[in-house]
Amino acid sequence: MRRTGLTLIEVLVALLVMAVMALMSRLVIDGMLRSQAVAQERGASLNSLQIALAQWSRDLDRLSTTPYVNALQWDGQVLRLLRRSSNEEALVVVAWSARGGQWQRWQSPPLSERGALLHSWALAQRPENADPAELSRAKLLPIGQWQLQVWAQGQWRDAPIQDDRLVDLPAGLRLQLRGLQGVGGVGLWQVDWVRGAAP
Repeated sequence: MRRTGLTLIEVLVALLVMAVMALMSRLVIDGMLRSQAVAQERGASLNSLQIALAQWSRDLDRLSTTPYVNALQWDGQVLRLLRRSSNEEALVVVAWSARGGQWQRWQSPPLSERGALLHSWALAQRPENADPAELSRAKLLPIGQWQLQVWAQGQWRDAPIQDDRLVDLPAGLRLQLRGLQGVGGVGLWQVDWVRGAAP
């Protein structure tokens, strides 16, 4: 007599194999979705870092000197700089600092009068206290800390704390960002800027 169907044991074994395969495929899909979420988060963080560093370079490339304030002034927490506006017809005061674990940038509106320039320069020393109409703010990156170095006497040195005396621009400026969140296992990001022609 020929057998034409499956026994109960064969059916149960087949169901068990399919259940195990379904469970394994679910674990694989969950792992892929988690990896995709991490990759998207890291990509967004790297994109934010690129945007912030591009703005940093643009600010430094457009530095401008005046007889009233330094083009670049560092007090150990806030970097103030004076740059040309986008249309080249006015000046803009910019402040970079780290506040509450965020690397932030403040910017004044375009300025063409000496009084307004001096007022914005003073506000930029403590930009977090400024009215948003006077200094607009952008939170750029979550960081642990940042540090500046200048190129002097053939080597990189910690940027000196400056007072209001007019000083020459350094030949180069090194930005160091530590503790960037979401970017991966890199403990330190370092970006060098070299002064071209005198502003």
